[in-house]
Amino acid sequence: MSTKFISYIKKTLTKADLVLIIFLALCTLLSFSIWFRGGSGRMVQIIVDGHMVKELTLGAAMEELVMQGVKGPFSVEIKDGRVRMKDSTCPNKFCVKMGWIRHEGQVICCIPNRIVLKIIGKRESYDALAR
Repeated sequence: MSTKFISYIKKTLTKADLVLIIFLALCTLLSFSIWFRGGSGRMVQIIVDGHMVKELTLGAAMEELVMQGVKGPFSVEIKDGRVRMKDSTCPNKFCVKMGWIRHEGQVICCIPNRIVLKIIGKRESYDALAR
């Protein structure tokens, strides 16, 4: 920044103005983090090679699935309303290192094995569809 700009700011803004600006910036950042966090997901979709193979409810009971991916088997663990990729045959295992996810919109991807675990909200049912 140029020295002219800094001296102009020092002359025109008071400490109260700076405190107000910082407070409003923090409130804005906090509101974005709350807004985009998403609610707790209720279901997980398991997508292999672009096709949804399973849709499971996230429950409190522990469940472990072993399925076949493009490059080999993988295992998914569901426990306490959250899900994780427990093991995969991919080389770097980034999908396994992602850990647990539980909020709507969160995703775990295994690119080499072409697997996607996606948390979704409750499925809505419609009586009719109007156009």
